[in-house]
Amino acid sequence: MPTDMPFELKLAGQTHEGELAFGVAWPRSGRDSPGFGWSVDASTALKLLEAIKDGHLEAEQAQQILTDLISQAGELVDESRRIDWAYARCFGDCDLCMRRKAKYEGYVAKYSAWAQAWEAAGASPDRYPFAMTKSTVHRSDCGIVTPAPYSLQHKPIDLRTFAHIEGDVMVGALPSTRHETHVWMSERTGPKGGRNYRLCKTCSPEIDDGR
Repeated sequence: MPTDMPFELKLAGQTHEGELAFGVAWPRSGRDSPGFGWSVDASTALKLLEAIKDGHLEAEQAQQILTDLISQAGELVDESRRIDWAYARCFGDCDLCMRRKAKYEGYVAKYSAWAQAWEAAGASPDRYPFAMTKSTVHRSDCGIVTPAPYSLQHKPIDLRTFAHIEGDVMVGALPSTRHETHVWMSERTGPKGGRNYRLCKTCSPEIDDGR
């Protein structure tokens, strides 16, 4: 959330009230410059320019005024918000993003397959009666695995968020046909009939022989 900080300046013998805002704009071109993440109201900028034009201030003095204001306000913001500056200055092109790009592309592919599979299941629910998590069989209409309709309309998170915040993102369970479910269960059944999976106790899926 943006943070607003009012201030007062003495310019040409008059008091000017202005406001700094943090977190409103993050221009890519300014990410390595002092004051990145800060914005000053237009009236203050115009007053400073007017003072320079009229000879009441040198450009270096106006620059120092803004630098001091940002420095004082920045101490308060850093204490209260603990800004992750590596994330703030990244636009999906930092070293961490580049190191995680291949993994991110794998996540996007899985996400797309997941969304398409659930759209297909919604169109043909009889064809996809089940869904599996890591070790559990569910009915595809089980509330534990069924995604909310709006979630299928969302895009996957961006590379910057994936690399800096989310870490390893899990994609949800995929719906499956009766045959696919039977194969999945067979692969997790030992030679003596021991099962390395379980049936969801919430939806209690009724499993046939897979034919």
